[in-house]
Amino acid sequence: MNLKKKFILISKSILVKKLVYGKSKNCGGRSFTGKIVVRGRGYLKKFKRRIISSFNLFFGLNVVLSFEYDPSRNTLIYLLVSRLGCAFYSIAIENVIIGNIIFIGLNIPKLNGNVTIVKNVKKSSIVCNLQKNIKKKSIFLKSAGMYGKLLKKNKLFCTIKIKTFNRFLKIGTYSWITFGSIMKFNYYLHRHKNAGLFRIFGFRPKVRGVAMNPVDHPYGGGEGKKSKKSISMSPWGKLIKGKKKRKYEYEIDKMEKS
Repeated sequence: MNLKKKFILISKSILVKKLVYGKSKNCGGRSFTGKIVVRGRGYLKKFKRRIISSFNLFFGLNVVLSFEYDPSRNTLIYLLVSRLGCAFYSIAIENVIIGNIIFIGLNIPKLNGNVTIVKNVKKSSIVCNLQKNIKKKSIFLKSAGMYGKLLKKNKLFCTIKIKTFNRFLKIGTYSWITFGSIMKFNYYLHRHKNAGLFRIFGFRPKVRGVAMNPVDHPYGGGEGKKSKKSISMSPWGKLIKGKKKRKYEYEIDKMEKS
């Protein structure tokens, strides 16, 4: 092996050692009291998770060192190195390659991968990896191929349209966002060949509501297979369809029509 390659591999392993941790806890969808909170969970295989840090800690220039696989995500992540030599992970953005410089700050150019506040972003620009507030971590538009479009902006709030689901988000103007869309990484080609692969990720097999007893589900009970029409309901007897829209969604619909 070349000395140059060996030096890069050793330096990379030293940087990444503290950013990876193993997770073996399997709660099976139960809370601290032991009650089931999320249904259909169990048998999570131990795998190494990557710590993705918040952007507001690393201001200035950052260089993309390498792309890596994250078992807890459907996209790739890249390793960034700051000017001071600190390394951190972030979610990979489309049309970003190794060696690209990513700016994190307030007054930065509008390029894919750059991170800034929503207040400095112009209208009708494509964004992803959003925060709801300054205090919280980024929770919106983080899966493969997701992106949003900035429609409306105020002093306090702004509205972003998700094109894939035709849904709207309302976030603060001082929350951090990234330009561009998240990398697809051929996730649409991924298929679970057998039930064992799906169990490794912590999902148990599901049962139809019609096949259950009337105690367990509103569709349950009866002799044989039921063919009667029924209102779409959840297992707890709540209606699924016919929900009211939020107030700011009506305002956006009016704005688009005008």
